[in-house]
Amino acid sequence: MPNCGCDICKKKWKQSSYIIYRFELIDEASQTRAFKNQNDEVERTKKELFYVGMTARKLEDRINQHQNEDCNKNTKWGKKYMVSGSAKVLQNFDLTFLKEKFGTGPGTAKKIKDFVEEQEEEEAKKLRSQGYWAYQS
Repeated sequence: MPNCGCDICKKKWKQSSYIIYRFELIDEASQTRAFKNQNDEVERTKKELFYVGMTARKLEDRINQHQNEDCNKNTKWGKKYMVSGSAKVLQNFDLTFLKEKFGTGPGTAKKIKDFVEEQEEEEAKKLRSQGYWAYQS
């Protein structure tokens, strides 16, 4: 998605990694259809609910995007359901490492993004296997 023009998206930055992150959600999020659909086969034994995502930006910038009314990258998960201060990096993939792993030729960017998206999904599955409910986009 291209930059929307909000202050966060206009901020100059240089990608050096991809991160997988999570933040806690208030219980109201568990009532949404999307959340229920992703967790319908999970026995919830833990109280906390999580959103799992990935970004090439710094965690603080991505969290601000989730919550910023002026950013077209905001989400209802960030604006409506996020527990403030709960964001945490789960994995950090250095871009140099990823380019060594996947090369630098045509199609490399897609391979890297696909790999990181798979890792994002695995992190959500890991939380579910521990009895948490998790939403992953």
